[in-house]
Amino acid sequence: MYILLLFIGTANCANILGLFMYPSLSHQLVYHNIMQELSLRGHHVTVVTTDPVNNPAFTNLTEIDVRCAYDVLKVKNVQKLFFKDLTVYQAVENLYKLLDVITDTELRSPSFQKLLGDYNSTFDLILVELMHPVMYALSEKFKAPMIGILSMPIYSAQYGAVGNVNHPVLYPDHSMNLPAGNMTLWEKVQSLAFFGWYSFYYWNVIQSKADKLAKKYIGDVAYISEYEKSVSMFLLNRHYQIQSLRANVPAVVEILPLEYHSPKPLPNDLQKILDDAKTGVVYFSLGTNVRMSRLEPQTRDNILQALAELPYQVLLKSDVDFPKPPTNVVIRNWFPQEDLLAHSNVKVFVTHGGLHSLEEAVSREVPIVGIPFYADQPENVRKFVALGIGEQINPTSITATELKEVIVKVAGSKMYKDNIRKVRQVVFDKPRSGLEDVIWWSEYVIRHGGAKHLKSSSVHMSWFTYLFLDVIGLIISLAGLFVILVHCLIIALLYFLS
Repeated sequence: MYILLLFIGTANCANILGLFMYPSLSHQLVYHNIMQELSLRGHHVTVVTTDPVNNPAFTNLTEIDVRCAYDVLKVKNVQKLFFKDLTVYQAVENLYKLLDVITDTELRSPSFQKLLGDYNSTFDLILVELMHPVMYALSEKFKAPMIGILSMPIYSAQYGAVGNVNHPVLYPDHSMNLPAGNMTLWEKVQSLAFFGWYSFYYWNVIQSKADKLAKKYIGDVAYISEYEKSVSMFLLNRHYQIQSLRANVPAVVEILPLEYHSPKPLPNDLQKILDDAKTGVVYFSLGTNVRMSRLEPQTRDNILQALAELPYQVLLKSDVDFPKPPTNVVIRNWFPQEDLLAHSNVKVFVTHGGLHSLEEAVSREVPIVGIPFYADQPENVRKFVALGIGEQINPTSITATELKEVIVKVAGSKMYKDNIRKVRQVVFDKPRSGLEDVIWWSEYVIRHGGAKHLKSSSVHMSWFTYLFLDVIGLIISLAGLFVILVHCLIIALLYFLS
């Protein structure tokens, strides 16, 4: 009887591999929560990560360290790759060139090579970050079903892997920063042009490079697109209320908000600063990837001047140690952001517009002033402005006067606070958290050995068939044949009548 109970208790345990390759702590924190929770549920979890937790409390969790990827970012100024005077096409090309180098660095690292060379390793599920398609080939390497997951929006054309509908007018790509379903004719042309270009670039350039990397490091595998089409489903950190609404097949699950954390106690000195700020607090942070040290000196000076003139206490996250900071500005290289935002004296959150920061702003009901730089940030901030829960400033032309006036406007208006409270009620009104969704769907895919039945049949259609070109060709042919027959009939009648 005891043996039977033991079997029942462990029957649902699985071996799960997580591949989270992009060197950004804000990305990795999302995956940490997921993999740790899977470990606590009794699964044996192996995680390839750039930011290991090294917490012995998670006994079922093995971490493979690829923090070597950060060495790439030390010589690559990410802000310059995507920011200022670049077209969206150039930004995409720069992103994938960066990802090629990062992925190559990680794949040839000793720790990753050890995983690839361990022929005893078997997995029941692979969770892969949807950044570089080379990772799809590992589903063949380990003969395991795969779920794609991402902590930020994916490019629209990538939805094709699960057969999701792609419509450049209804669902413009997030990088275009266009209003979905409400575009001008020229904006529609731009959206269609980008969608066509990206689809071609992804299928013919990005996948080609990924295939070469896969064959170099993973082994003799088929072309990478074959494995991309076999991915079971996508778990995406998005929510229709604070991003764009789109129709999804069952294989696409939106998991934002991932989970809600009750505020933890703040450090004593920080608690005192917040408690004593009777006129209110402005929290200024550009996240983990946009660094103050890499901004133009004039931009930094304008920001500091604006903050100095505010009638509020300011908390500034910065990797620059200003020699003579203003008396109302506290500068540190890190703050416990989510817990800080929960303090009732925080009036405004000045942010770069990263998805995780905006999620925390909604969670804590703090209006924003967005200064978006690149990637999904402009689209995220535009949506928040449209919802009436913040204002936007262009980072390329920021002035001290403008920044000061916008912060004072948002801090002094009750409208922004009321609106973000309403948005929060919608976003968090769910039967279960995004984290619980991830766990349930992960175990679902394990139970069924994949979930291809959740995807649209369009995955395996050729673009010729998908665009009705065969049907259109038939109609044109029949119409042409009809015209020819009528023409011949008329000639024949004229001949006989003459």
